[in-house]
Amino acid sequence: MSTKDGVLRKSLLFVFTVAFVFLVALTVVLTAPNADESNDIRANLPSNLTAVFGDRLAYIQLPHGWEWQSPNLRLDTFGNTRHVAIYTNNNTLHAVDVYAHQAPFGINAVFGQYLSEVALPNIWEWQSKNDMVGSVGVRTHYGIISLNGNTYIVPIAVTVFRAHPNIQIPYDITAFYGQRLFEVGLPNGWIWSTPQFFVGDIGPQLHTVIYIPHDYQNYLIVSKDITITVVPLVAIPDYQVPPNRIALYGQRLFDVNLLCDRWSWVNLNAFVGAVGTRYHMARYTPSSAFAQEVLRLVRIEVKSAAPNYVLPSASGALGDRLFEVGLPTGWIWLEANAVLDEVGVVPHRAVFLPLNANHHAIVREIMVSVL
Repeated sequence: MSTKDGVLRKSLLFVFTVAFVFLVALTVVLTAPNADESNDIRANLPSNLTAVFGDRLAYIQLPHGWEWQSPNLRLDTFGNTRHVAIYTNNNTLHAVDVYAHQAPFGINAVFGQYLSEVALPNIWEWQSKNDMVGSVGVRTHYGIISLNGNTYIVPIAVTVFRAHPNIQIPYDITAFYGQRLFEVGLPNGWIWSTPQFFVGDIGPQLHTVIYIPHDYQNYLIVSKDITITVVPLVAIPDYQVPPNRIALYGQRLFDVNLLCDRWSWVNLNAFVGAVGTRYHMARYTPSSAFAQEVLRLVRIEVKSAAPNYVLPSASGALGDRLFEVGLPTGWIWLEANAVLDEVGVVPHRAVFLPLNANHHAIVREIMVSVL
C-alpha cells in the first residue's frame, strides 16, 4: 500500500468518527427530558422491585407508564441487579434496580419429619407442609413466596439425614466366666462389636454393642458401651431329654406333655406345626441353685387332625345309583355304584377329603331321601 493511500484512509476514518459523535450528541439533545419531565420521571421511577432468581423481567410489574426494554431477560444473578426500563411518556431509558431472591438453600431435615417441622426463611412457606421429607438423600420439595402481587412456587432441595432409632440399651446382661461374647445373648437388633473376645474376669465388665436397625438406610447405626456381669460357671445338671412326643396338627405346645415337671416349653403358646417331624425348644430347670439351666430341642411327631366339616344331606330317585346323587365339594360316596332300592330316608356312607394335607379323611353316614 502506498503512503498516499494510507493518508487517505486515515482522513476518511477521522471524518466518520466526527460525524458519529455529532449524531450521538444530537440524539441526546433531542431526547433529553426538560425539567418538568425529569421531575415526573424521578417521582415515578420504579423502586422496591423484587423477584425470584431465574424469573423473566416480564413477570415483574412496573408502574403505569413504564415497560421493560428486554422483558424476556432472566434474572441470572442473586441479590440486587440493575436493568433498563423505558419511560413511555418520552421513550427515555432508565436504570432500575431489581432484587432477586434466591430459593432457600442448605435446608436440612431428619428422616421421619414433616415439612412443617423444617424451617424456611420468613418470607417462604412450604406448598405441602403436611408432606413427609422423604427418605435419606437430597429430596425436592416446593416452597411458596409472594412478591409484587405474584405467587411463585419454587423447587427447594432438602437434604435428609438418617434419624436416631428409638431403642432401648441392653441391660442386666449376665455371662459366665470363660465364655466368649458371641455366646452371650442380646436383644433383637443388637450385636457385639467384638464377638470373639472373652467376657473377662468375674465382676462387671465393659463391652461395646452395636444396634443395626432394620431400615439402616434411613436410621443411624448405634454403638454403645454397656456393662455386663460375669459370674462363675456353674455345674451342668444331670438330665434326660424327654422322649419323642406325639401331637395333632393345630395343637399348641401347652397341649403336649413333657412328662417331667422340670421341663417346660420355651414358647408355650406356639403351634406344634405341620404334619411331620418337628422340633421345639424346651428348658430344663435343675433343683440345685448352683446348676445351670439347659435348653434342648424336643422332637414331636405331628399327626394329621380331623377336619372341620358340615354333614350334608342328599336326595335321589328310587333306582338311581349313588354316583347319580350329588354331594358338596370334598365329599364322595364310599359305594358309588350302590342302587337306591328302598323308599324313605336311608343312610349311606360317604368320605370327606379335606383340601388341607394336615387334615385326614373321614367317613360319615349321610341320610339320603329316596323318592
